[in-house]
Amino acid sequence: MCYVSLITLFVSFSALLEVVHASRLRRKIQLRASVSNVTSNSSFGRGEALGAKGLTTIEALVDAAAEKVMHSTLHPPQWPFKNKSLNSSVNFVNSNRYTMKGAVIFLHGEAETAAEYRNKISGLVGLEQMLIENGFMPLFPDAELQKEPPSDEYRALWFVNDGGEKGLGIAEADWSIKRAYGKIIGPAIARMHEKYSVPVHKVIVGGWSRGGDMGLQMLRLNPAIGGFFSVAGYLPDNSAVYPAVASAPKEQPVFMAHGSLDDVVPVAWGQATADKLKAKGANVELTVREVGHWQDQVTLMKLQDWIVQTYEKIWEAER
Repeated sequence: MCYVSLITLFVSFSALLEVVHASRLRRKIQLRASVSNVTSNSSFGRGEALGAKGLTTIEALVDAAAEKVMHSTLHPPQWPFKNKSLNSSVNFVNSNRYTMKGAVIFLHGEAETAAEYRNKISGLVGLEQMLIENGFMPLFPDAELQKEPPSDEYRALWFVNDGGEKGLGIAEADWSIKRAYGKIIGPAIARMHEKYSVPVHKVIVGGWSRGGDMGLQMLRLNPAIGGFFSVAGYLPDNSAVYPAVASAPKEQPVFMAHGSLDDVVPVAWGQATADKLKAKGANVELTVREVGHWQDQVTLMKLQDWIVQTYEKIWEAER
C-alpha cells in the first residue's frame, strides 16, 4: 500500500514538473516572440497583411532586449565605449524600472527576418554585444507579413509598394509606411521611454535595404530621433521626407552606405537620395563600397563607429 502511494506521489510530482517546465517554456517563447507572429488575417486595400500580436508582443520584445542589458552590467564595458563618458552603469531606479543609456532599432530587409538580419550582423562584427555591454538596447523587430502585388507570397515587409515597383520614380507607399511606424516602431520607442527612461533623442533607427528605406522615413515620422541609418536604401524622388527636412533641417546625423556593384538597389538611387537630403539641409554621410547588394564587414564597422560617435556627441551636448 505504501509502495503504491509512493509511486502515485512520484507520478504526481513528475506531472507537476512537466507543467512547470511547459509554463517556463511558454514564457521564453513569449519573450522571444517578434511582431511577425501571426494572429489574424485582414485585407488592407493595396496589400494584404497578416496582423501581428501588437503591443503585447512589442512590449515583450523591448523587455527582453532590456533584460539582456541588465544582465550584462556584471561585465566591464568593451571597446569602443571603454574609458568614454558613456560608461556609467545602468541606473536601476527600482525593482520594476531601470534606465537604459539609449537604444538602436535595426530594421531588416525585405527578403529576410529580424533573426536573419541579426545573425548576419553578428557574424561579421560585435555590434550587438558592444551595445548590450555598454547599457544600450539593440532591438530587432520583425515587420508584418504582407503580400505585395503581383506576388501572392507573404513576406515580412515594412511597407508595400504599388505593383511591387521600385525606383526613384515610384509613388511613395505613404499609407503602408505610416502603418508600420504606428503599429511597430512607434510603440517600441514609446515602451523604451515609458519603462526604461530612454528619451527619443537617444534612440537611433535604421536598417538594411527596405529596412534602410524605413529608417530614412523616420526623418519625417519621428524627426526627434537621435540618428538615422540606411544601408542599401533609398527614397523615391517624390518622397514626403524631402519637404519635411526642408521645413525643419535636421542636425541629427544620417549614415548611408551603398555598394557600387549593387544590382538590386543601384548605387545611383542611394547617391541621389543622399544628395537630395543634403540639399534640403540634412546632415548626411554616404559611404560607397565596391560590393553588391550585401553588407560587408567594413561597412558594418563604419556603421558601428558612426553609432559610437553619434552617442558621444549626444553626451557631449548634455554636459
